Amino acid sequence: MPDPIQTGICPAYQSGFANGVYYYYCFNCNAGSITGPPLGGQDTAPHTPGNCCTDIQSPIRLRSEEKTVRAAAKKLTATAPLIADVKVGALVGADGLPTGITFDAPLQLYNGAWIGHHKDKAIFADEGGYDRHVRLFEIICPGQMGRPAIRLCLGQELTDQSDPPPGEGVIFRDGDAVLAEHPDPSRPFHNKCKIKRGGVNLVHHVLLKS
Repeated sequence: MPDPIQTGICPAYQSGFANGVYYYYCFNCNAGSITGPPLGGQDTAPHTPGNCCTDIQSPIRLRSEEKTVRAAAKKLTATAPLIADVKVGALVGADGLPTGITFDAPLQLYNGAWIGHHKDKAIFADEGGYDRHVRLFEIICPGQMGRPAIRLCLGQELTDQSDPPPGEGVIFRDGDAVLAEHPDPSRPFHNKCKIKRGGVNLVHHVLLKS
């Protein structure tokens, strides 16, 4: 089997599903061992969780040169879940979402995961200067195989410019939401939106419409 660090990350379990996107708690694997902190994965294709890292059933494929093992997770507090990096499958990163999400769209959760801030919205300018309206949410994933719980900061572009229902969410705009870095040219539909919540800078891994 190819070295999974060079071909993909190993889903330990599915934590959520929304608008055709599957979310996972994942590990980097090297020679049958877990390497580095746990991280998130998102893809429009389903993946079969494996017994990480000795029985990898269906890795989330990444570019061969992507060094997932060096992806760092930032600890929010001593007892809070790690704010994890989130990797994106090659297909959805390159092709984008078939359709946008709405604030009424359900966010399904699995394996003890729970949701946070799921009615928030960000408006940020993409690399071309075009305003993107995205629904933000977080999935908190319980720890696995002695590793800690992780916090996935996520988002999907909305079908239109709708705002959250009154009193149900926060809108980040006008400098409170910015493009964190230029998108990877091979994944133009994966943008990173930086917001500040409660004095903490957070980077949401946002998927855009094709």
